[in-house]
Amino acid sequence: MTPIEPWCARCPPAGRSARYGRRRESPREAGCFWIDPATDAEKADTIKVMGGEDWARWVDALAARRLLRPGFTTVALSYIGSHLTSQIYRQGTIGAAKAYLEGTALTIEGVPSGVGGRALTSVNGAAVTQASTAIPGTALYTSLLRGVLGGTMQSPIAQAVDMWDQLTGAHEPQLDEEGRLRLDR
Repeated sequence: MTPIEPWCARCPPAGRSARYGRRRESPREAGCFWIDPATDAEKADTIKVMGGEDWARWVDALAARRLLRPGFTTVALSYIGSHLTSQIYRQGTIGAAKAYLEGTALTIEGVPSGVGGRALTSVNGAAVTQASTAIPGTALYTSLLRGVLGGTMQSPIAQAVDMWDQLTGAHEPQLDEEGRLRLDR
């Protein structure tokens, strides 16, 4: 058996350092810190972990075993983020991985011959998750966003129900100009 090579996703900016603010409750302090730019290896590893290669392999494996229903739909989560987090997200290693993921959706649609399915990426609204807490400023950003949006901010469960309704035809899919399902609007 061939050993599995581990990859580790990273979230630094691409090309140049980025400055972020932080606030801590205990001890009570505020300040700034810098994040160094990603190396080529960190960017490649992040794309490997988050970029859609495994997604395409799953669909290929299902198609090879004739386990895809005609007209199937598959969805992967993407992220755009705000201008406040853009240096880490869309302009950083995560953004490179999500761009690769969105490109993978286009390749998946053409792969299973004779089945006729669709592959989408979904951009969901902000949520604090175990993974997102590792990204500088995300918890603060999301708590401030909740204050701005108030009752219009959807929980992850409400977003999942909305996604299901759009994918099953109960509601019209809300796609952007890139063909991404948008639950963050």
